[in-house]
Amino acid sequence: MDFDFKHLVKRHATLLRSPQGITICDVVITREVLAQHLLWLGTLVQKEIDDMLSQGNAQNVPRAVKLLRSVSTLQALSPISYNPTDHKVHAVLKVLAALCESLVKPFFNPELSLNNQLKSLSKYAHLSFILYRQHTTLFMSNQLYGDTQAMIKNIMFLVAWQQEVDGSAPLYIIQSSED
Repeated sequence: MDFDFKHLVKRHATLLRSPQGITICDVVITREVLAQHLLWLGTLVQKEIDDMLSQGNAQNVPRAVKLLRSVSTLQALSPISYNPTDHKVHAVLKVLAALCESLVKPFFNPELSLNNQLKSLSKYAHLSFILYRQHTTLFMSNQLYGDTQAMIKNIMFLVAWQQEVDGSAPLYIIQSSED
């Protein structure tokens, strides 16, 4: 059982766009919270943010990737002028940003070595396990959690198998999906 990473990226973007939002450390991150913080970064204009966070055309892979990459940039947001409530939201957004980056970066950054791709996916697997264990379906659906973990497990097994069979042959993690 394996899942195409593009479909999982689209499903993660749909999760971020959902009206219910996602819960991390008892903070609900909604589209509005994401939009506000993305705007504070100053790298995107309101129209771009609204387009990324609108629920239309959930099958658009570049739009989903742009959303997850944009969320990953929230790690750079400075908390200097926050009130105490905003500090907790900021801390949670940094966790969400790390999660998004660790999922998207291995597939869309050609500069990464295979070792760094696997480290990034391992980071995603462990971080999502902790968050899913804390919040279950308030964090993400059972299906999305299971499908993403299965994809990462399969990539890890594919790399181990390829090293056993022929460690000198090049391997690309994008070869693990059904495409």
